[in-house]
Amino acid sequence: IIATGAKPSIPPIHNIQKNGTLLDGVYVLRTIDDGKQISSCIKNGGKATIVGAGLIGLEMADALYKKGMDVTVVELLPDILASTLDSDMCKPILKEMSEKINVYTNYLVIKAEEKEGKIKGVLIQDKETNKERQLKTDVLVIAAGTKPETMLAESIGCKIGKTGGIVVDERSGTSVKNVYAVGDCTQYSDFVTNEPLSVGLGSIVVRQGIAAGINAAGGTYNLPKGFLLTRTSKFFGIEIAAVGPVKDACQNIPVIYGKFKGSSLPEYFPGGKPISMKVGVHEKTGEVLSAQAVGYNTAQRINTFACAILSGVNVEDFKKLETAYAPPIAPTLDVVTLVCDVASLKRMRKRRIP
Repeated sequence: IIATGAKPSIPPIHNIQKNGTLLDGVYVLRTIDDGKQISSCIKNGGKATIVGAGLIGLEMADALYKKGMDVTVVELLPDILASTLDSDMCKPILKEMSEKINVYTNYLVIKAEEKEGKIKGVLIQDKETNKERQLKTDVLVIAAGTKPETMLAESIGCKIGKTGGIVVDERSGTSVKNVYAVGDCTQYSDFVTNEPLSVGLGSIVVRQGIAAGINAAGGTYNLPKGFLLTRTSKFFGIEIAAVGPVKDACQNIPVIYGKFKGSSLPEYFPGGKPISMKVGVHEKTGEVLSAQAVGYNTAQRINTFACAILSGVNVEDFKKLETAYAPPIAPTLDVVTLVCDVASLKRMRKRRIP
């Protein structure tokens, strides 16, 4: 059973290394030791720059902000959380975060500036205008994704997929008989799009491990035909969660989207917290394909959608879900069904058009 994991991806930043080693004050976050190194250089009032605005990058930004650092996040793409949420769901998050930290989207980090081997700043460039900006920094954390570690697998003939990971099947088996692989070094399929998927979520890795262990020992355990990518996080007091592919990954699927802003409690009851949801359904079949949420208790709401997607539930049935109700706990109709009402109406209107 191969579980070689992945290594951090280091962008091609000029002068980021000296003698083959990252400059002092430049870190990746992959292991506990990495975390300890970053923690040791935190100082109240210091400046920290993070390369990458994915889940890891924003969670790190939150942690450093809470430690009293002046934090800046630099993201290559036009939006934060590009593989987690759609652009329209990200915009309110970015607006709220920008009140606490600096965020540059659509920017490249092109050069690191150092003094006696220690990071002192970075030069960033706007991808549209090519305008350059200098940022002073005491700490630079690179959170730009990972690359699967496949050297061992390749040496014994295992097939490597388009994402760079070891191709595995529903048994966590590789292309080589009696060789299994699990975790960040592997590639499986997306449940909705059937496209190759680089594995990276801990919940998925654990299930792969169960499959590999049982099958390697002579038992039978099959994973679903693909992974749902059920994901969640919380940073700067904002809870997010999602399941299924983002809009940009559904170019070949006819998807209708519905959005709804609701509350965790009835409107007339004090203490309700806002919840924004978006659901994607197949235009022709009505099957629920994806869901995204920002707000209170979003993880458990998204888990409900994960169950629906895995079971092939139709939006016309899901919108009738009977949810628990009591004024101090939950509204009469929860946002999970109301957002499906919106998607259902949009789907019916579109299908009426010749």
